[in-house]
Formats: sequence, C-alpha cells, structure tokens
Amino acid sequence: MKVLNVEKNEIEQAIDITNKTFENNIYLKEFEQLNKSRSGTGFTVKFKLGVKDSSKAGSRRSIMMVNKDGSMRKLAIACYHVHGVFFDALLDINKNAEVRLSGNRKIYVEKTKVKADIKYGDIIGNWEDWEVGSYMQPSMMSEACECGYY
Repeated sequence: MKVLNVEKNEIEQAIDITNKTFENNIYLKEFEQLNKSRSGTGFTVKFKLGVKDSSKAGSRRSIMMVNKDGSMRKLAIACYHVHGVFFDALLDINKNAEVRLSGNRKIYVEKTKVKADIKYGDIIGNWEDWEVGSYMQPSMMSEACECGYY
C-alpha cells in the first residue's frame, strides 16, 4: 500500500498501537520511501504489514489454498482487521495522511463538509470490505481472518 504525507516514525507508532490489540504479532514487513510529499509535510511511502507468527492473532487465511483436512491455510499476512486498526491509529496520529489501496480506493480523514451526513474529521473508506474470492468460491476480505478480533 502507499501512504502520502507521513513519516516512518508515524507508521511505527501506529504499529505499536495495533500490536496492543494483536498480541505484539504485527511488524513492518517492507518499507520504501518514494519521495517527499507534494504538500511539503512528510513523504510518500510504500510498505506492507506482516505477522510474526501465522498461528497467532492478526494472521490471515488463504481463500484458495486448503490443508489436507479441508481447512483454509494460515498465511503470515496481516488480516483485514489488523489493517483497519492500523489505519485508525495512523489517521489519529496524522490527520493529513492519505492511504492509497488497490482498486483506486483511498482512506483519509474528511476535511470538508461536502456531504451533510459526514461530520468534519470522519475517517472515510476504512473498514470497507471487498471481494477477494472467485466466482466459484466467493469470499469477502473480512471472512479470510484468523485474528479473533471480531
């Protein structure tokens, strides 16, 4: 994922907050600083969140790969709920951050009162579920969790 207008220490702070919920199992798997943000505050960065142990809180299950007993394989990938808690924490730390996800989805803090039903300062786009399965095996991202958060 890409995040605009952030510093690496803000991402690390958000991971620390997320780890309180997920048994200290989350870490910064990859990190790349792309460039200085156009706004002049922070950088545009690209990174991935991972889990240290796929048998602990925060891990994700594979939608397509199954074990011999028919259960979904556990992956060392941070799940939907880890990302949700992380984005909430990051946007609390830095209100100017903007998260860019695949499919042209964005997560950000609303700064204008364009819509009457959205309050100033609301987080837009977080906790939005999306399809990750297939036609034969439909599944939402939130259903691929092994995290115990829900």
